[in-house]
Amino acid sequence: MRARAVDLGLIWLPVREPDLTVGPVVMTEGRVLATPTGSDLAGRAGMSMEDLADCVFPRLGNVPPYWAEGMLPAITAER
Repeated sequence: MRARAVDLGLIWLPVREPDLTVGPVVMTEGRVLATPTGSDLAGRAGMSMEDLADCVFPRLGNVPPYWAEGMLPAITAER
């Protein structure tokens, strides 16, 4: 988008880049949890991010720190 090679992008929020404009939300999608069979988390009907506080997550790669915090918050509303 910055090079104007494309007209738009469908991306996850949050976006706080000063040179990008966020338009209306066009879809909302839930997240699913994938666990190994036998995990303490497997088979649960639901959970919160707080339930995942002690879990190890893969690195998110080269993303802005605010975006990583939005996906995997270090502190949740429950803490």
